[in-house]
Amino acid sequence: MADLDSEFGFLAASAKRSIDLLRAYPEQTSIKADERGSALRGHIEYTLAGVESKLQDAAVNFPAATPSEQAEYVKRARLLNSLVRFMHRSVPWVSQAATPSLALGALYFIDELGERICGMRLDAVPNAADEYSTERWPFQPLFKDLGLAVQSGPRPVVLNFPRLESASHLLLPIYAHEVGHTAVWETAILQDVIDAHSSESAFSAAFNKARDDTAASAKISQREAGYILAWRLNAWTTEMLCDQCAIQALGPSYLYAFASFLLSESWDEPGERHPPTCVRVAHMLDYLAGSGWSASVETDIPAISSWLKDQVAATSAKQPDAATSFLLAAMHEMRPTIREHTAKQLGASVYLPSEFAPEASVISELTRYDTLPAQRHDGGPLDRRAIILSAWLSVLEADDQPATLANALGDVRTQAFFAKAIEMSALLAAWSQP
Repeated sequence: MADLDSEFGFLAASAKRSIDLLRAYPEQTSIKADERGSALRGHIEYTLAGVESKLQDAAVNFPAATPSEQAEYVKRARLLNSLVRFMHRSVPWVSQAATPSLALGALYFIDELGERICGMRLDAVPNAADEYSTERWPFQPLFKDLGLAVQSGPRPVVLNFPRLESASHLLLPIYAHEVGHTAVWETAILQDVIDAHSSESAFSAAFNKARDDTAASAKISQREAGYILAWRLNAWTTEMLCDQCAIQALGPSYLYAFASFLLSESWDEPGERHPPTCVRVAHMLDYLAGSGWSASVETDIPAISSWLKDQVAATSAKQPDAATSFLLAAMHEMRPTIREHTAKQLGASVYLPSEFAPEASVISELTRYDTLPAQRHDGGPLDRRAIILSAWLSVLEADDQPATLANALGDVRTQAFFAKAIEMSALLAAWSQP
Protein backbone atom coordinates (compact mmCIF):
# COMPACT_ATOMS: atom_id res chain seq x y z
CA MET A 1 0.00 0.00 0.00
CA ALA A 2 1.30 3.45 -0.96
CA ASP A 3 2.46 5.86 1.74
CA LEU A 4 -0.32 8.45 1.51
CA ASP A 5 1.62 11.05 3.47
CA SER A 6 4.65 11.01 1.15
CA GLU A 7 2.46 10.81 -1.94
CA PHE A 8 0.46 13.85 -0.86
CA GLY A 9 3.65 15.73 -0.05
CA PHE A 10 5.05 14.96 -3.49
CA LEU A 11 1.86 16.04 -5.25
CA ALA A 12 1.62 19.27 -3.23
CA ALA A 13 5.24 20.14 -4.05
CA SER A 14 4.69 19.34 -7.73
CA ALA A 15 1.59 21.55 -7.92
CA LYS A 16 3.42 24.42 -6.23
CA ARG A 17 6.27 24.13 -8.71
CA SER A 18 3.85 24.20 -11.67
CA ILE A 19 2.14 27.28 -10.25
CA ASP A 20 5.46 29.05 -9.71
CA LEU A 21 6.59 28.22 -13.24
CA LEU A 22 3.50 29.79 -14.76
CA ARG A 23 3.60 32.85 -12.54
CA ALA A 24 7.28 33.48 -13.25
CA TYR A 25 6.98 33.14 -17.03
CA PRO A 26 8.81 36.27 -18.28
CA GLU A 27 6.21 37.41 -20.82
CA GLN A 28 3.47 37.16 -18.20
CA THR A 29 5.32 39.31 -15.70
CA SER A 30 6.00 41.93 -18.38
CA ILE A 31 2.30 42.65 -19.04
CA LYS A 32 1.20 45.81 -17.24
CA ALA A 33 -2.28 46.93 -16.19
CA ASP A 34 -4.53 47.97 -19.09
CA GLU A 35 -2.12 46.52 -21.65
CA ARG A 36 -3.18 43.80 -24.07
CA GLY A 37 -3.28 40.54 -22.12
CA SER A 38 -3.81 42.20 -18.71
CA ALA A 39 -7.32 40.76 -18.31
CA LEU A 40 -6.00 37.37 -19.42
CA ARG A 41 -3.20 37.62 -16.88
CA GLY A 42 -5.74 38.50 -14.17
CA HIS A 43 -7.87 35.52 -15.21
CA ILE A 44 -4.87 33.21 -14.97
CA GLU A 45 -3.90 34.58 -11.54
CA TYR A 46 -7.48 34.31 -10.25
CA THR A 47 -7.61 30.65 -11.29
CA LEU A 48 -4.16 29.89 -9.85
CA ALA A 49 -5.24 31.46 -6.54
CA GLY A 50 -8.19 29.07 -6.53
CA VAL A 51 -5.87 26.11 -7.01
CA GLU A 52 -3.61 27.35 -4.21
CA SER A 53 -6.56 27.76 -1.86
CA LYS A 54 -7.73 24.20 -2.46
CA LEU A 55 -4.20 22.90 -2.08
CA GLN A 56 -3.68 24.79 1.18
CA ASP A 57 -7.01 23.55 2.52
CA ALA A 58 -5.99 19.97 1.74
CA ALA A 59 -2.56 20.44 3.37
CA VAL A 60 -4.12 21.81 6.59
CA ASN A 61 -6.67 19.01 6.91
CA PHE A 62 -4.60 16.09 5.64
CA PRO A 63 -2.65 15.23 8.87
CA ALA A 64 -5.77 14.71 11.03
CA ALA A 65 -7.81 12.99 8.35
CA THR A 66 -8.73 9.31 8.38
CA PRO A 67 -6.93 7.02 5.90
CA SER A 68 -9.92 7.04 3.57
CA GLU A 69 -10.11 10.84 3.76
CA GLN A 70 -6.38 11.08 3.14
CA ALA A 71 -6.83 8.97 0.02
CA GLU A 72 -9.41 11.51 -1.19
CA TYR A 73 -7.01 14.38 -0.48
CA VAL A 74 -4.38 12.59 -2.57
CA LYS A 75 -6.89 12.33 -5.43
CA ARG A 76 -7.68 16.02 -5.04
CA ALA A 77 -3.99 16.96 -5.09
CA ARG A 78 -3.52 14.93 -8.27
CA LEU A 79 -6.51 16.69 -9.84
CA LEU A 80 -5.09 20.09 -8.87
CA ASN A 81 -1.81 19.13 -10.54
CA SER A 82 -3.72 18.29 -13.70
CA LEU A 83 -5.56 21.61 -13.60
CA VAL A 84 -2.34 23.59 -13.28
CA ARG A 85 -0.71 21.64 -16.10
CA PHE A 86 -3.80 22.36 -18.19
CA MET A 87 -3.35 26.05 -17.45
CA HIS A 88 0.16 25.93 -18.92
CA ARG A 89 -1.57 26.04 -22.31
CA SER A 90 -1.86 29.78 -21.68
CA VAL A 91 1.91 30.27 -22.19
CA PRO A 92 1.68 30.94 -25.97
CA TRP A 93 -1.31 33.25 -25.39
CA VAL A 94 0.69 35.33 -22.94
CA SER A 95 3.63 35.38 -25.33
CA GLN A 96 1.39 36.63 -28.13
CA ALA A 97 -0.06 39.31 -25.86
CA ALA A 98 3.39 40.52 -24.85
CA THR A 99 4.89 40.29 -28.34
CA PRO A 100 2.09 40.09 -30.94
CA SER A 101 2.81 38.47 -34.29
CA LEU A 102 0.11 40.55 -35.97
CA ALA A 103 0.67 44.02 -37.38
CA LEU A 104 -0.49 47.01 -35.33
CA GLY A 105 -3.17 47.77 -37.91
CA ALA A 106 -4.57 44.26 -37.47
CA LEU A 107 -4.62 44.62 -33.67
CA TYR A 108 -6.40 47.98 -33.85
CA PHE A 109 -8.92 46.53 -36.30
CA ILE A 110 -9.67 43.62 -33.96
CA ASP A 111 -10.05 45.93 -30.95
CA GLU A 112 -12.55 48.03 -32.87
CA LEU A 113 -14.54 44.93 -33.82
CA GLY A 114 -15.00 44.12 -30.13
CA GLU A 115 -16.51 47.53 -29.46
CA ARG A 116 -18.73 47.46 -32.54
CA ILE A 117 -20.05 43.91 -32.19
CA CYS A 118 -20.02 43.37 -28.42
CA GLY A 119 -20.52 46.95 -27.31
CA MET A 120 -17.48 46.71 -25.03
CA ARG A 121 -13.72 46.72 -25.19
CA LEU A 122 -12.39 43.18 -25.09
CA ASP A 123 -8.96 42.07 -23.98
CA ALA A 124 -8.47 40.41 -27.34
CA VAL A 125 -5.34 38.29 -27.61
CA PRO A 126 -4.74 36.96 -31.14
CA ASN A 127 -2.90 33.65 -30.89
CA ALA A 128 -1.04 31.89 -33.70
CA ALA A 129 -2.53 28.39 -33.89
CA ASP A 130 -3.84 26.03 -36.58
CA GLU A 131 -7.26 27.52 -37.31
CA TYR A 132 -9.64 30.36 -36.55
CA SER A 133 -11.42 29.81 -33.23
CA THR A 134 -12.29 31.64 -30.04
CA GLU A 135 -11.78 31.00 -26.33
CA ARG A 136 -13.46 33.37 -23.88
CA TRP A 137 -12.61 33.14 -20.16
CA PRO A 138 -10.61 30.01 -21.11
CA PHE A 139 -10.27 28.64 -17.57
CA GLN A 140 -13.80 29.32 -16.41
CA PRO A 141 -14.70 25.61 -16.84
CA LEU A 142 -12.32 24.92 -13.91
CA PHE A 143 -14.18 27.25 -11.55
CA LYS A 144 -16.69 24.65 -10.41
CA ASP A 145 -13.98 22.24 -9.24
CA LEU A 146 -12.16 25.12 -7.53
CA GLY A 147 -15.24 26.65 -5.92
CA LEU A 148 -14.63 29.99 -7.62
CA ALA A 149 -17.24 32.61 -8.41
CA VAL A 150 -17.66 33.72 -12.01
CA GLN A 151 -15.35 36.61 -12.84
CA SER A 152 -16.53 40.00 -14.02
CA GLY A 153 -14.69 42.91 -15.61
CA PRO A 154 -12.87 43.06 -18.96
CA ARG A 155 -13.33 39.88 -20.98
CA PRO A 156 -10.16 38.01 -21.89
CA VAL A 157 -10.76 36.54 -25.34
CA VAL A 158 -8.18 34.39 -27.12
CA LEU A 159 -8.63 34.68 -30.88
CA ASN A 160 -6.80 31.82 -32.53
CA PHE A 161 -5.71 32.22 -36.14
CA PRO A 162 -3.66 30.13 -38.59
CA ARG A 163 -0.05 31.07 -37.85
CA LEU A 164 0.88 31.03 -41.53
CA GLU A 165 -1.77 33.69 -42.23
CA SER A 166 -0.39 36.33 -39.85
CA ALA A 167 0.40 38.65 -42.79
CA SER A 168 -2.81 37.87 -44.70
CA HIS A 169 -4.49 41.12 -43.74
CA LEU A 170 -7.29 40.63 -46.26
CA LEU A 171 -8.53 37.92 -43.88
CA LEU A 172 -9.00 40.41 -41.02
CA PRO A 173 -12.81 40.40 -41.50
CA ILE A 174 -12.88 36.78 -40.30
CA TYR A 175 -12.08 38.05 -36.81
CA ALA A 176 -15.50 39.71 -36.84
CA HIS A 177 -17.06 36.24 -36.88
CA GLU A 178 -14.83 35.14 -34.01
CA VAL A 179 -15.67 38.26 -32.00
CA GLY A 180 -19.31 37.48 -32.74
CA HIS A 181 -18.99 34.37 -30.57
CA THR A 182 -18.37 36.60 -27.55
CA ALA A 183 -21.49 38.61 -28.40
CA VAL A 184 -23.51 35.38 -28.52
CA TRP A 185 -22.04 34.19 -25.20
CA GLU A 186 -22.56 37.53 -23.48
CA THR A 187 -26.18 38.07 -24.53
CA ALA A 188 -29.43 36.17 -24.89
CA ILE A 189 -29.44 36.54 -28.67
CA LEU A 190 -29.09 32.80 -29.37
CA GLN A 191 -31.87 31.82 -26.99
CA ASP A 192 -34.09 34.60 -28.30
CA VAL A 193 -33.75 33.33 -31.86
CA ILE A 194 -34.35 29.70 -30.85
CA ASP A 195 -37.34 30.65 -28.68
CA ALA A 196 -38.89 32.67 -31.49
CA HIS A 197 -39.22 29.47 -33.54
CA SER A 198 -39.45 26.63 -31.04
CA SER A 199 -42.82 27.99 -29.92
CA GLU A 200 -44.20 27.47 -33.44
CA SER A 201 -46.11 24.22 -33.79
CA ALA A 202 -44.75 23.42 -37.28
CA PHE A 203 -41.17 23.98 -36.15
CA SER A 204 -41.64 21.80 -33.06
CA ALA A 205 -43.27 19.07 -35.14
CA ALA A 206 -40.36 19.10 -37.60
CA PHE A 207 -37.88 18.92 -34.71
CA ASN A 208 -39.72 15.97 -33.12
CA LYS A 209 -39.87 14.08 -36.42
CA ALA A 210 -36.14 14.59 -37.03
CA ARG A 211 -35.46 13.48 -33.45
CA ASP A 212 -37.53 10.31 -33.85
CA ASP A 213 -35.99 9.46 -37.24
CA THR A 214 -32.50 10.03 -35.83
CA ALA A 215 -33.24 7.81 -32.84
CA ALA A 216 -34.49 5.03 -35.09
CA SER A 217 -31.60 5.16 -37.56
CA ALA A 218 -28.87 5.54 -34.91
CA LYS A 219 -30.53 3.05 -32.54
CA ILE A 220 -30.47 5.45 -29.60
CA SER A 221 -33.19 6.74 -27.31
CA GLN A 222 -35.42 9.62 -28.35
CA ARG A 223 -34.09 11.57 -25.39
CA GLU A 224 -30.49 11.20 -26.53
CA ALA A 225 -31.41 11.97 -30.14
CA GLY A 226 -33.28 15.08 -28.98
CA TYR A 227 -30.29 16.25 -26.98
CA ILE A 228 -27.93 15.81 -29.93
CA LEU A 229 -30.32 17.55 -32.34
CA ALA A 230 -30.86 20.49 -29.95
CA TRP A 231 -27.09 20.82 -29.48
CA ARG A 232 -26.54 20.92 -33.24
CA LEU A 233 -29.38 23.41 -33.71
CA ASN A 234 -27.75 25.72 -31.17
CA ALA A 235 -24.32 25.26 -32.78
CA TRP A 236 -25.54 25.95 -36.34
CA THR A 237 -27.60 28.94 -35.21
CA THR A 238 -24.58 30.32 -33.36
CA GLU A 239 -22.45 30.13 -36.51
CA MET A 240 -25.14 31.86 -38.55
CA LEU A 241 -25.44 34.59 -35.92
CA CYS A 242 -21.67 35.12 -35.96
CA ASP A 243 -21.73 35.32 -39.76
CA GLN A 244 -24.45 37.95 -39.51
CA CYS A 245 -22.49 39.89 -36.90
CA ALA A 246 -19.57 39.99 -39.33
CA ILE A 247 -21.46 40.75 -42.55
CA GLN A 248 -23.58 43.45 -40.90
CA ALA A 249 -20.62 45.05 -39.12
CA LEU A 250 -18.29 45.01 -42.15
CA GLY A 251 -20.33 44.57 -45.31
CA PRO A 252 -19.00 42.59 -48.32
CA SER A 253 -15.40 42.39 -47.09
CA TYR A 254 -16.44 39.59 -44.75
CA LEU A 255 -17.95 37.60 -47.63
CA TYR A 256 -14.74 37.90 -49.66
CA ALA A 257 -12.51 36.92 -46.73
CA PHE A 258 -14.82 34.05 -45.79
CA ALA A 259 -15.03 32.71 -49.34
CA SER A 260 -11.29 33.01 -49.98
CA PHE A 261 -10.46 30.97 -46.88
CA LEU A 262 -13.36 28.57 -46.27
CA LEU A 263 -14.38 27.48 -49.76
CA SER A 264 -11.07 25.69 -50.23
CA GLU A 265 -11.84 23.51 -47.19
CA SER A 266 -15.55 22.79 -47.58
CA TRP A 267 -18.34 23.54 -50.00
CA ASP A 268 -21.60 21.68 -49.54
CA GLU A 269 -20.72 19.35 -46.65
CA PRO A 270 -22.68 19.80 -43.41
CA GLY A 271 -20.73 19.62 -40.17
CA GLU A 272 -21.71 18.74 -36.65
CA ARG A 273 -21.23 22.35 -35.52
CA HIS A 274 -21.20 24.23 -38.82
CA PRO A 275 -23.74 24.58 -41.64
CA PRO A 276 -22.46 23.90 -45.17
CA THR A 277 -20.32 26.73 -46.53
CA CYS A 278 -22.59 27.16 -49.55
CA VAL A 279 -25.56 27.77 -47.24
CA ARG A 280 -23.62 30.33 -45.23
CA VAL A 281 -22.62 32.15 -48.42
CA ALA A 282 -26.25 32.15 -49.56
CA HIS A 283 -27.32 33.78 -46.30
CA MET A 284 -24.63 36.46 -46.66
CA LEU A 285 -25.59 37.21 -50.25
CA ASP A 286 -29.23 37.46 -49.27
CA TYR A 287 -28.34 40.03 -46.61
CA LEU A 288 -26.12 42.03 -48.97
CA ALA A 289 -28.88 42.12 -51.59
CA GLY A 290 -31.52 43.18 -49.08
CA SER A 291 -29.37 45.91 -47.53
CA GLY A 292 -28.28 47.54 -50.80
CA TRP A 293 -24.68 46.35 -50.76
CA SER A 294 -24.96 44.14 -53.84
CA ALA A 295 -25.88 47.06 -56.07
CA SER A 296 -22.86 48.95 -54.72
CA VAL A 297 -20.17 46.36 -55.46
CA GLU A 298 -21.42 43.75 -57.93
CA THR A 299 -20.91 45.99 -60.94
CA ASP A 300 -17.21 46.27 -60.06
CA ILE A 301 -16.63 42.51 -59.93
CA PRO A 302 -19.43 40.91 -61.99
CA ALA A 303 -17.65 37.60 -62.66
CA ILE A 304 -16.80 36.93 -59.01
CA SER A 305 -20.24 38.08 -57.85
CA SER A 306 -21.93 35.80 -60.37
CA TRP A 307 -19.74 32.85 -59.35
CA LEU A 308 -20.55 33.31 -55.66
CA LYS A 309 -24.25 33.57 -56.41
CA ASP A 310 -24.77 31.06 -59.23
CA GLN A 311 -22.11 28.47 -58.43
CA VAL A 312 -21.55 28.59 -54.68
CA ALA A 313 -24.79 29.79 -53.09
CA ALA A 314 -26.93 27.89 -55.61
CA THR A 315 -25.34 24.55 -54.68
CA SER A 316 -27.68 22.14 -52.95
CA ALA A 317 -26.18 21.10 -49.63
CA LYS A 318 -25.73 17.42 -48.94
CA GLN A 319 -28.42 15.93 -46.73
CA PRO A 320 -27.09 12.62 -45.41
CA ASP A 321 -29.70 12.18 -42.68
CA ALA A 322 -32.96 13.43 -41.18
CA ALA A 323 -31.18 15.63 -38.64
CA THR A 324 -29.27 17.52 -41.33
CA SER A 325 -32.39 17.95 -43.44
CA PHE A 326 -34.16 19.50 -40.45
CA LEU A 327 -31.24 21.78 -39.66
CA LEU A 328 -31.01 23.04 -43.24
CA ALA A 329 -34.73 23.81 -43.28
CA ALA A 330 -34.45 25.45 -39.87
CA MET A 331 -31.62 27.74 -40.99
CA HIS A 332 -33.69 28.84 -43.98
CA GLU A 333 -36.73 29.53 -41.81
CA MET A 334 -34.71 31.34 -39.15
CA ARG A 335 -32.83 33.56 -41.61
CA PRO A 336 -34.92 36.74 -41.11
CA THR A 337 -35.02 36.25 -37.34
CA ILE A 338 -31.25 35.86 -37.16
CA ARG A 339 -30.80 38.99 -39.27
CA GLU A 340 -33.27 41.00 -37.18
CA HIS A 341 -31.74 40.07 -33.82
CA THR A 342 -28.21 40.71 -35.09
CA ALA A 343 -29.18 44.18 -36.32
CA LYS A 344 -30.64 44.89 -32.89
CA GLN A 345 -27.41 43.72 -31.22
CA LEU A 346 -25.20 45.90 -33.44
CA GLY A 347 -27.44 48.96 -33.48
CA ALA A 348 -25.61 51.92 -35.01
CA SER A 349 -22.61 49.69 -35.78
CA VAL A 350 -24.37 48.13 -38.78
CA TYR A 351 -22.27 49.24 -41.77
CA LEU A 352 -24.30 50.76 -44.61
CA PRO A 353 -23.47 51.25 -48.30
CA SER A 354 -24.22 54.96 -47.90
CA GLU A 355 -21.36 55.18 -45.38
CA PHE A 356 -18.90 53.46 -47.70
CA ALA A 357 -19.63 55.32 -50.95
CA PRO A 358 -18.20 58.75 -50.10
CA GLU A 359 -15.08 57.27 -48.52
CA ALA A 360 -14.50 54.77 -51.33
CA SER A 361 -13.81 57.57 -53.79
CA VAL A 362 -11.31 59.19 -51.40
CA ILE A 363 -9.51 55.88 -50.85
CA SER A 364 -9.40 55.21 -54.58
CA GLU A 365 -7.92 58.66 -55.22
CA LEU A 366 -5.24 58.28 -52.54
CA THR A 367 -4.20 54.77 -53.54
CA ARG A 368 -3.88 55.86 -57.15
CA TYR A 369 -0.87 57.86 -56.01
CA ASP A 370 0.41 55.23 -53.56
CA THR A 371 -0.66 57.41 -50.63
CA LEU A 372 -1.84 55.63 -47.50
CA PRO A 373 -5.64 55.94 -47.41
CA ALA A 374 -5.94 56.89 -43.75
CA GLN A 375 -7.32 60.45 -43.75
CA ARG A 376 -10.31 62.17 -45.33
CA HIS A 377 -9.98 65.48 -47.11
CA ASP A 378 -11.43 67.23 -44.05
CA GLY A 379 -8.63 65.83 -41.88
CA GLY A 380 -10.70 63.18 -40.14
CA PRO A 381 -9.81 59.47 -40.15
CA LEU A 382 -11.17 57.19 -42.83
CA ASP A 383 -13.37 54.38 -41.58
CA ARG A 384 -11.30 51.21 -41.10
CA ARG A 385 -14.20 49.21 -42.52
CA ALA A 386 -14.01 51.24 -45.73
CA ILE A 387 -10.26 50.67 -45.93
CA ILE A 388 -10.49 46.87 -45.71
CA LEU A 389 -13.39 46.72 -48.19
CA SER A 390 -11.48 48.98 -50.60
CA ALA A 391 -8.47 46.71 -50.21
CA TRP A 392 -10.52 43.73 -51.32
CA LEU A 393 -12.15 45.57 -54.22
CA SER A 394 -8.81 46.88 -55.45
CA VAL A 395 -7.36 43.38 -55.85
CA LEU A 396 -10.56 41.78 -57.15
CA GLU A 397 -11.25 44.48 -59.72
CA ALA A 398 -7.75 44.04 -61.15
CA ASP A 399 -8.53 40.45 -62.18
CA ASP A 400 -12.24 39.65 -61.94
CA GLN A 401 -12.23 35.85 -61.73
CA PRO A 402 -12.87 33.39 -58.86
CA ALA A 403 -9.20 32.37 -58.57
CA THR A 404 -8.39 35.95 -57.57
CA LEU A 405 -10.16 35.38 -54.24
CA ALA A 406 -7.34 32.97 -53.43
CA ASN A 407 -4.52 34.69 -55.28
CA ALA A 408 -5.21 37.97 -53.50
CA LEU A 409 -3.89 36.51 -50.26
CA GLY A 410 -0.48 36.16 -51.85
CA ASP A 411 -0.22 39.89 -52.59
CA VAL A 412 1.91 40.73 -49.56
CA ARG A 413 2.69 44.30 -50.61
CA THR A 414 -0.93 45.37 -51.09
CA GLN A 415 -2.00 43.79 -47.81
CA ALA A 416 0.83 45.44 -45.88
CA PHE A 417 -0.06 48.78 -47.50
CA PHE A 418 -3.70 48.66 -46.41
CA ALA A 419 -2.81 47.29 -42.95
CA LYS A 420 -0.59 50.32 -42.44
CA ALA A 421 -3.47 52.54 -43.59
CA ILE A 422 -5.73 50.94 -40.97
CA GLU A 423 -3.06 51.54 -38.35
CA MET A 424 -2.66 55.23 -39.27
CA SER A 425 -6.43 55.76 -39.43
CA ALA A 426 -6.91 54.18 -35.99
CA LEU A 427 -4.16 56.34 -34.51
CA LEU A 428 -5.67 59.46 -36.07
CA ALA A 429 -9.06 58.51 -34.62
CA ALA A 430 -7.49 58.09 -31.18
CA TRP A 431 -5.65 61.42 -31.40
CA SER A 432 -8.87 63.15 -32.52
CA GLN A 433 -10.76 62.13 -29.40
CA PRO A 434 -11.10 64.83 -26.72
